[in-house]
Amino acid sequence: VAARRETKRYEDLKANVVARWAKVNAGIATALIRGRGVESAFRASAGVYRVAFTNSVANCGWTATINDNANGTAAPFQITVETSADAPTDLIVRTFNSAGTPSDTGETDGFTVTVDC
Repeated sequence: VAARRETKRYEDLKANVVARWAKVNAGIATALIRGRGVESAFRASAGVYRVAFTNSVANCGWTATINDNANGTAAPFQITVETSADAPTDLIVRTFNSAGTPSDTGETDGFTVTVDC
């Protein structure tokens, strides 16, 4: 059986699709560095962050990655992202140290979240 290859053209994309993302300096002094379609980011507790977008992200796909915000190397961390049960515009990002314990990132480390709808 021959594999079917589907090709998408630029014209096939929705006219109002705009990539949404947030680059966050995590840790105790959490701050939104920059982004698109994002309103705020704050630390809820150790290793737990809330990122609020301008529109609902409940039916979208999300990706989060640990990164270093100071041109160095990020410490080894694990990261998860999920939708908020409280607000369809918010994502909850959780960071864990290498032992799997909820933990804040280093001072110059953080994360980037992308949203695909």
